[in-house]
Amino acid sequence: MTSEHGKWITKDVKAQFQLGYRGIIKLVQNTGRVGRLGGSVVYEANKPHYNYVFDEFTMENENYDPYVDGESPVAGYLAFYYLDGERIVKYWPIQRVINHAMKFSQTYKGPDHKDRYGKTPQTPWYTDFDAMAIKTVMKDLLKFAPKTTKVAQAIAEDDKNEREARDVTPETEEITPEEQNVEPEIIDNQPEEKSDNPFSGVDTGDAPNPFAEKNEALEDVK
Repeated sequence: MTSEHGKWITKDVKAQFQLGYRGIIKLVQNTGRVGRLGGSVVYEANKPHYNYVFDEFTMENENYDPYVDGESPVAGYLAFYYLDGERIVKYWPIQRVINHAMKFSQTYKGPDHKDRYGKTPQTPWYTDFDAMAIKTVMKDLLKFAPKTTKVAQAIAEDDKNEREARDVTPETEEITPEEQNVEPEIIDNQPEEKSDNPFSGVDTGDAPNPFAEKNEALEDVK
């Protein structure tokens, strides 16, 4: 990846697994202890009404469809399951979801947060906010629902992973044009060629050459 002032190099990047809300649905429904489990975005056009004191939720317009009736701002998120024919519902207004994400996620800093490069962080709460919100409400709903130890452990592990999640955006650092023009250091790891000279590679300095002296003596004899 290049920039106006030079090149960018990618540094250490590590991904971390998190359980999606569809994974939770599959785990819970495979136990057979509850009926259909699901979750959804709730829009202002649904005309939701929520009583926090009694944890009661109703909608005046349950038939609103954003794909048919046009766009509407998000009001919140809900999750539900059926037990003995009764529908059990949990609803969180969007601000409650945002507050939760800012409190428990190390990487979520609010809806409009940008990293130091002016980009949206590549974390689940930014790339898949609706899915993360539904999963959060669903886990709250399931706190008192019939479930197996396996499901409880999976949810607890997902909570832990969410708290410890890190930004998976590749961290880059800029290389300036001056650094680009620096000649690379060449390290030659090839073995040196062997020489028949026993003094090859030895610094003799000003020491006399005994072979040269012997040759001069022979010349004088002649």
